[in-house]
Amino acid sequence: MCNIEAARLYQRQYYQKHKARVNATAKAWRSKPENRQKQCEYTQKSYKKHRQKRLLARHRYGLAHKEEELTYGRKYNMLRPEKSRRHHLMRAYGITPEDYETLLREQGGKCPICSITNDEHRKRFEKPLFVDHNHKTKKVRGLLCDKCNNGLGRFQDSIPYLERAIEYLKRGI
Repeated sequence: MCNIEAARLYQRQYYQKHKARVNATAKAWRSKPENRQKQCEYTQKSYKKHRQKRLLARHRYGLAHKEEELTYGRKYNMLRPEKSRRHHLMRAYGITPEDYETLLREQGGKCPICSITNDEHRKRFEKPLFVDHNHKTKKVRGLLCDKCNNGLGRFQDSIPYLERAIEYLKRGI
């Protein structure tokens, strides 16, 4: 046994024998105001020193328990659908559910391209109309049904592409 292992073993044995006294001494030291600052500095220094190690351990844990974490997230979202929706709208588009409802009223409650109503869309796709936004500026343009939103996305929101597609369709008639 090397010196370091022997020292650790001795420390463990000493701690087990004198646990109450060691804990009382540590508690008394931590309770003094002048030591509080030292403890904070030590904690910050240790946190910075071992940050990468902790991140890596967290990443490994996430990979090993991915399905558990996904299941937890799904359960959380199912139990709190309003909170989940509010968070998604704000994070992804910078709008609140009230802003969404205002947009829906302004559009007459339907997709401005194909005119499917929000109620019909909910029945067909089990979701409300989707928020359409400019991917470069992140500005919300309106609410579209699933098919129209996907269609614009497939054309990369490019007006020249859409104009050529219209010309193509006209030739085929």
